[in-house]
Amino acid sequence: MKICNNNKSQGLSFIEMIIALAIFSLMSIALTATLIYGFRVNRSELIQLRMTQMARKISNRLESEVKTARMIYEEEDGKKIRLVIPRTGGGTRTAVFYFQDGDNNPDTIRDNRLMFDSDVSDNRPAEVLGVYILPLPETKIFNYSNAASPLIINMRLGDPTAAPNAPSQAATGPGFQALVISLTLVPRN
Repeated sequence: MKICNNNKSQGLSFIEMIIALAIFSLMSIALTATLIYGFRVNRSELIQLRMTQMARKISNRLESEVKTARMIYEEEDGKKIRLVIPRTGGGTRTAVFYFQDGDNNPDTIRDNRLMFDSDVSDNRPAEVLGVYILPLPETKIFNYSNAASPLIINMRLGDPTAAPNAPSQAATGPGFQALVISLTLVPRN
């Protein structure tokens, strides 16, 4: 019968500890990278959803106001339209849609807005319909010539270019985020 004298400790060796820490570190880095990527994708999706909702809101409001307008006037070289709309109890109200640029540089989209005033005579502040608005190249936002022609609306919502490091992407999120709104509306009256 052999008697074993086991004086050796049963812990991990230094090499085993280094290998375990290296594996743990790699797994932690992989998990962190996956979480960061997931957060970025989530933010991008939320911004796309917000822009889609803004585009829908702009389209619906323009459609509902223009279809009942008795007269339409294009002003400020296509940056504003004035609508004369009959009231249900008689008389008319004047509604205005206009492009507002805080710094007179349309390429800086942070301060570009599409504004709507449902009745200019009531002295209430105008409603912001959309932000990050930009006129399309070589077009007016609002184009209307006469009662026989439709009202044509063209604008971009979001980043002005697909440049990878465009400064506007800090406002709209990672990656190129933009929608083009193109509408042709005819009043019913």
